[in-house]
Amino acid sequence: MLETVVSTILSRYLGQFIKGFESENLKLNILSGRVVLENLELKTEALEALELPIEVKRGFLGKLHLDIPWSSLSSKPVIATVERVFLLAVPKTGAQDSDAQERRDQATKQKRLQLAEMLKSSPEDGSPPKSKDQEDSFVNKLVTKVIDNLQIFVDKVHIRYEDDSCNPKNPFSVGITLEKLHVESTDGNWKPKFLHEKSNLVHKLVSLKNFAVYWNTIPTFLDFNTTEDLAKLLDQLLFDHSHHHYLVQPINGMIKAILSKDDTNFTRPKITASLLLEHVGLNLEQQQYIDILALMDTANSYVKGLPYRKWRPMGIPVHQNPRAWWNFAISAVVSETKWKKERWSWEYISKRRKDRIDYMGLHKRSLKKKLDADQKTQLEQMEARLSYEDIVLFRSLAEASYKLDLVKEKEEKSKKSWIGRLFGGSSKVDEDASSFTPEAWKELYKTIDYSEDNAPTKNVEVPKEWVQMLFDFHLRSGSFTLRNSDQNCSPILNLSFQELALNVQKRDDSATVQIDLSSVKVLDHHSVPGKILDLVAENYDIHRTKYSNAKVLSITLDQNPLDKRADLAVKVEGLQPLTVTLAKPLIDRSAKFFSEHKSQSIEDIQKAAAVSYETLKDQAQTQIKYAIGSKKTLEVNVDFLAPTIIIPEDFENNECNALVMDLGRLKLVSDLKAKSTAVSVSESQDPTVTKDYFYDQYNLSISNLRALVIRKSRIGDPESQEAAKIIDNFDINFRLGVCSFDAIDLPKVRFHGKLPSLKFNVSSDKCVSILKVLMKLGQETSDSVVRSAPVLQTVHTPSYYPSSSLGGLESMFDHQTPKQKKKKKKKRVQVLDDEGNVEEETYVVEYEHDNGDEVPKVNKKLIEMSFKIEEISASLRTKISQGASHDQEILSIRIDSVLASAELSDFDRRVKVGLKSFVIEDLVQTWGPDFGQLISTRPQSGSEITEFLEINYVGIPVASPTYRNVDHAITANFNVLDIGVNLEVLAILLEFSKQLTGALGPSPDQQPTVKVENADEEKKEKKPIALATLLDLKLVVKEVRMSLNRGNREKKEEGERLALIAVSEFHLDARVKTTNEVALSGTLGDIQVKSPLYSPWSDILRVERSGDAMIEFGVETINPRKKNPYGQLKIRAGINSVRAVFVAKFLKELQGYLNEFTSMQTLLLSTAASVKEAAEAQAKDIKSIIKMDVTIRNPIALIHASSSSGDKYLIADLGLITLKNDQKEMPDGVLIDEIHVCVSQLNLKSAVVEQDKKRKQYIIRDIEVNAKVKRPLVDTEAYPPLDLAASIKEIGVSITEGQIDLLLSILSGNLSENPTVQNAQLAHMRDSIRHKDKDGNNKRVKSRELVQSPKPAPRETNDAPARPTMNLTVSLHKLELNVAKGDGVDALDVSTSIASFDMLKIDASINMFSDSSIDMLVGLGSIEFYDNRHETKNYWKKILSKHESARREGFATDKLFTMKYKKLPSGQQIVAMEIFCPEVNFVFDVIWELKIFGLTALDRFLKSLDVFSRASADYAKISSGDTSIPLPPPPPEDLTDPNYVPPSSIMTVTISVHALEMRLIGDTTDESSQGFVLNNSVNIIYEQKGQSQSVSINVTDVELYKSKIKDREKTVDLMKPFKLKMDFLMQPDAQKGELLMENIELFVSYSDFKLVMNIVDSTNKMFQSFVEPPSSQPAAITEQPSGSSDNPQPVDPAQISQRFVIRTGFVSLSVIDDCFSGDTSTTFGRQLLRTVLT
Repeated sequence: MLETVVSTILSRYLGQFIKGFESENLKLNILSGRVVLENLELKTEALEALELPIEVKRGFLGKLHLDIPWSSLSSKPVIATVERVFLLAVPKTGAQDSDAQERRDQATKQKRLQLAEMLKSSPEDGSPPKSKDQEDSFVNKLVTKVIDNLQIFVDKVHIRYEDDSCNPKNPFSVGITLEKLHVESTDGNWKPKFLHEKSNLVHKLVSLKNFAVYWNTIPTFLDFNTTEDLAKLLDQLLFDHSHHHYLVQPINGMIKAILSKDDTNFTRPKITASLLLEHVGLNLEQQQYIDILALMDTANSYVKGLPYRKWRPMGIPVHQNPRAWWNFAISAVVSETKWKKERWSWEYISKRRKDRIDYMGLHKRSLKKKLDADQKTQLEQMEARLSYEDIVLFRSLAEASYKLDLVKEKEEKSKKSWIGRLFGGSSKVDEDASSFTPEAWKELYKTIDYSEDNAPTKNVEVPKEWVQMLFDFHLRSGSFTLRNSDQNCSPILNLSFQELALNVQKRDDSATVQIDLSSVKVLDHHSVPGKILDLVAENYDIHRTKYSNAKVLSITLDQNPLDKRADLAVKVEGLQPLTVTLAKPLIDRSAKFFSEHKSQSIEDIQKAAAVSYETLKDQAQTQIKYAIGSKKTLEVNVDFLAPTIIIPEDFENNECNALVMDLGRLKLVSDLKAKSTAVSVSESQDPTVTKDYFYDQYNLSISNLRALVIRKSRIGDPESQEAAKIIDNFDINFRLGVCSFDAIDLPKVRFHGKLPSLKFNVSSDKCVSILKVLMKLGQETSDSVVRSAPVLQTVHTPSYYPSSSLGGLESMFDHQTPKQKKKKKKKRVQVLDDEGNVEEETYVVEYEHDNGDEVPKVNKKLIEMSFKIEEISASLRTKISQGASHDQEILSIRIDSVLASAELSDFDRRVKVGLKSFVIEDLVQTWGPDFGQLISTRPQSGSEITEFLEINYVGIPVASPTYRNVDHAITANFNVLDIGVNLEVLAILLEFSKQLTGALGPSPDQQPTVKVENADEEKKEKKPIALATLLDLKLVVKEVRMSLNRGNREKKEEGERLALIAVSEFHLDARVKTTNEVALSGTLGDIQVKSPLYSPWSDILRVERSGDAMIEFGVETINPRKKNPYGQLKIRAGINSVRAVFVAKFLKELQGYLNEFTSMQTLLLSTAASVKEAAEAQAKDIKSIIKMDVTIRNPIALIHASSSSGDKYLIADLGLITLKNDQKEMPDGVLIDEIHVCVSQLNLKSAVVEQDKKRKQYIIRDIEVNAKVKRPLVDTEAYPPLDLAASIKEIGVSITEGQIDLLLSILSGNLSENPTVQNAQLAHMRDSIRHKDKDGNNKRVKSRELVQSPKPAPRETNDAPARPTMNLTVSLHKLELNVAKGDGVDALDVSTSIASFDMLKIDASINMFSDSSIDMLVGLGSIEFYDNRHETKNYWKKILSKHESARREGFATDKLFTMKYKKLPSGQQIVAMEIFCPEVNFVFDVIWELKIFGLTALDRFLKSLDVFSRASADYAKISSGDTSIPLPPPPPEDLTDPNYVPPSSIMTVTISVHALEMRLIGDTTDESSQGFVLNNSVNIIYEQKGQSQSVSINVTDVELYKSKIKDREKTVDLMKPFKLKMDFLMQPDAQKGELLMENIELFVSYSDFKLVMNIVDSTNKMFQSFVEPPSSQPAAITEQPSGSSDNPQPVDPAQISQRFVIRTGFVSLSVIDDCFSGDTSTTFGRQLLRTVLT
């Protein structure tokens, strides 16, 4: 009977959980129709089926009441009551017996097998009804009858778990509570009522009350002795909400279900269910999240360790028996490997085959109920040995075979089969069911109102619109709250929503799902302490339209709509306006909440999610392919009012600015008619289709997008919104196509967009506000930096899973599918140099898939997209003057036709971006439309390309079939760009940028102090770097033109162009190699600088030869991983001939142009300083080595006499300049960089243009300079930072009078020309320098008053020796200077030359030290001065030379001249000059001619210099804009000591002339002429101390004799040797002088007088026209202020004390008879007369 079946089921399932359960007593109670069980205790293994590391500590079931009215099922309900279910679970502790564990594993396996049997749907041994329809009818009748009157009452359920082992420092308790769950039958008004047989509707009401889940992080563990004590405690805690921290707050709800029993009524659903929940509240505290991760890790470790528990030592610590633990680890690893090997062995296959045959036979006998005891024992043993998977497989095979045998026995076995399948397939149940007699079946049929004859035999036609099942879900409100783990559990974030509804309608072959959400709200409790911010809320303030009954989100899914318009229709609506306020502190805190603590379980979940994603992806792709193949149609209709994003600058201040981004309204609609329009049919031809036929088309539009910067308090003001717009309202339209066919040449997705226009309204205030808002958004908070945290580990390691100390076992638990598993492989790669040699070996990491899938060779197109913006316009407004109340528009920007397109294939990526033109107009200038455009574009003349910009990108990976050794290729082409520079608007723009820069500077208190924890974890192991992707970049710029505009000097309302600068044909090719090396190469066609104001020389700079590229360059970086230390950067450059015209006035105009823009100058200087600092820091840190190879070919500079004259000029040809360097390693290991500089073919010429003919004359010709620069590449004291050595072979200078005139004309003309200014202004600037005194009156200041030398601060003493900072060495083999008459028009020849100077072996060396001291040494081997005049008969051509007599043997040097200069660290200077053995022939005619030549040139030079000085002073005043120079502050009192002398003002100069020989020739035309010879040595000492100067002159070895000049033989001594000394002292208030001479004895004859008179007479005749009479008035001593030559003020000589003293011995004059032939021993001859002065 049914009593037996019910008794068996209850006995089986209740016996698993309840201790001492007796099935016989239960059976007797069931037979009576009433079962009452009270105060039952649950078994400790009640939760073993969960396979979790928990066990029941104590369980209690208060009451189980079952009321089954067997005799009156048709009039009384079946009532099941369960009350007071209390259970306490704890973690498993202690050692686990392996036998007990084995038994539990077997029990778990049997339960899984039973569950598998219950889930089977195919019949096994027949059923009572005679047919399938009868079976369905019978089952429906039975189930309906039971459900009609079944009432279930569950009251007071409390399941609690206490854990102090997962995280011992923070124990926790978890509980599930339920106050009430009732299932009742009701009437139509949902009042409880018994249902009678005649009712066709069954009403069921399910009531849920106070279902909750709590997680207490600071729990009080329960203390009890008996089960009854536990029950009382759990009962008390059931409703004690104050002591629980709820994860799920108590939930109340109900389900109302209506079941229709009328199978022919299609007006109402078969099943109607409605679920109503009042509120679902979720809470998560920080500590709760940490505990959840710890529990997940524990459970995860337990599950992973299940397969290996049988080898684990039980109750043995590791330190006591390490061998046992090593055996465990080895067994765990080897077991899986051994199983993988054995499964492919013949023994395993043979044994498996035998097991399959034996098990199938036993299982078939079990199904036939023919098992004896031995066979049953054998079956149980096999099931204990075989795995669950094998048993399921073998059973399915046995059952398939058994079905063939069931055909004959179907009628006999049908009655017991369906009952056994319904209740679990147990043999015991089947035995009980077989005891049913025919009378029992009739009674059951009558009870459930079933008749075999009345059972339906055929299906009734069901209307397609009939809703068979209707389900409604309604959640009135829900919330999710993140909380801190402080004492008050303060909230961080609260997310809430209202009125969530779900409606499901299931029809016969269609279904409709409707999801609605009314409102959403997000509250921020964290960003502002003590204040709650509403981040997401309804707000109509900034929207133009308010929709009635609008919902936040409404989704409708319609599968197979009734109108058959599509196979699936999706409709999404969201027309309720929302505002979303971004709170950076809240975002950081929320991210920190979840990311601060790591967990291994989270990583496993991520892995599992990745596997699930791949599986779902494969399924989706399969479904999509099926849908495409079967031509499934999808209709999409999305109408969504996107939220408005608000980013405020400050949350507390309602008057602060906020950035508002209105994302507009989004619509996505399917175009189902597009395919029909893609087909064209003609009468004469077959139908044709376009590509659109193969695509499902969708129209996507986003309307009314805009952005604003507005005060928070004015967001709702329409006028304020209009003025605050940054971007005007705009719409975007897209056309989306999805390919419905699988074709290689058709992209899977096509995406085309269009934006008609985009307009920006920008002002300085708006930009500053945006920057402040973005900085506030990007500002780091205390929660911004996510600190690295270790993976949570349980301190107590339970005994049921492997210890973490074993290590390496976790890799065995990686449950990736074979598709996800990859093999990691290290591949050795050889790096080759440019010549193909192996330079280095490295390795890269590669992954290989185990499935062995080959890379597809077909490169299918995936996505094709394009986007076009017709026009972009913008206006920039700012306040152009201080105190202005309104912004003024200063710039207008317009960009036309921006086009972007892209193609994505399986491998390749192609992107193209184009821009047709853009214009930036200056709205400030008033010079007319010709000067209105700051930036504009235009196509190059004669070119077919009309777009200004075109960028193409191609990305091809190595695996692509189209790969050509380039991974990424970028090509950028720019057309002609015109730039107009107007200073006024640029000044405004710079002021605008300064405001933005000021907004960018964060204050120090805004910088959060972030404490970095676990810093050691940042030191990660360096992994092998994979080879870099190859990049090829090509850049082409056709031309860039720049115009420097300004107002006209005379007419301010008109404009003029100061300069035109053009850069054309710039080509750049950049490649990034696979070894991380970068190679750049390119050319620059031409740079032209023109000035329309300076005709005829308007071309300031251009290429000398047309057709040549001006610059060719190449830069290559050397991989730092290479072993070659010589070089990290290679630079190659070639500069072809460039012609530059030097016009000083233009350069001054240009400088003044920039000086007018002082803020730009400041900005440029600060930028240059920052670049310099960055470069120095980089050079200091990197110490990079640069390999250079630079060639500059013949740059030419033209220097004109004036800016308005072009007939005379200089041509400076700098020749061929080469620069190369190399690195050498010194013996001490220091690496030295040697830079070689060579300048050859350097020339200087003068040119004169007359009558369109150009004549040139060389001044300097073919000079060659070689220089070597050495610098150490490391900081060292052994070598100076810079060592420069230069050598010049020969310098030949030939200069004429005309060329000197040209040079002086350039000095007084071109170099002295200043920009045009007003005359009054210039006159004012030429006034003498005046200053204000303390009374405010002007006073004149002497030049020396402007220079005060205060006593410097004492230097810090440093005992360390000074380090050399720079060594400079210069050697010149020969310097030749030729001076000629003429104007330089004709070639220089012998007829015009006057004299020549040859200087040989010129050497100079300069050493600079770190203490500011300097050592310099200059040497001159010899100097020769020749008379080159050919119209005279002068025999003595050598005027000046080095004496080669034997007297030089006493000197230690062979130099003619040496100079030593030394500057001490204190600033004192010492100069020592020596001249050895000079020889001078006085030829007065050439000397006087040179004097005339030189004095004329000098006079002109002084005049030109004066003009230049005045012009420089005037320009300095013009450029500075201030005519006054402030006085320096007065010196301190302690520095006014008149005796104090600054060391920097001390200078000592010593000049020594050794063996000077001067010869006065009697007749220069006679080679045998006699003359006078004067020999002497001179020593001059000059000292300066402050304003005091002294000179000391010593003349020694003075000899005078007469000789034949040619033979150099002494004939007669005219004077005995004597000495001379002169001393001079010059002070500001006194001058002193003293002359000391020894005895002077002169011997003169008549012939000597005659020779002297002849020399004087001939000289006077030749030069008397050039002698100027001396001034009769003494020159007044004047002192004139610097920079002023007007009205000099004479100084009265009487005010200066002067004293001059002469002291000497006697002066003797003897007249000698030179005809006396007496004693030849005397050299003076016979004395005729002697005069002595004493």
